[in-house]
Amino acid sequence: MRKGTKKQKGDSAILQLTIDREEFQLNEELIACLKEDKKAKRNFDKLLRSHQNYYFKWIDSAKTIETK
Repeated sequence: MRKGTKKQKGDSAILQLTIDREEFQLNEELIACLKEDKKAKRNFDKLLRSHQNYYFKWIDSAKTIETK
């Protein structure tokens, strides 16, 4: 992160955080795949919502269907 902000160790930074109140919706394709594998679905459902979102975005970023 320091490289991107051009900050050095010990430098200060001013940050602004905003709350994202929009509900994140999982892709229907991912949900369908999880329904086919009950163990995977159980494990996915145990994850925090933020981790579910992270994995969804990671999978969704794949460039080809085969990669997904």
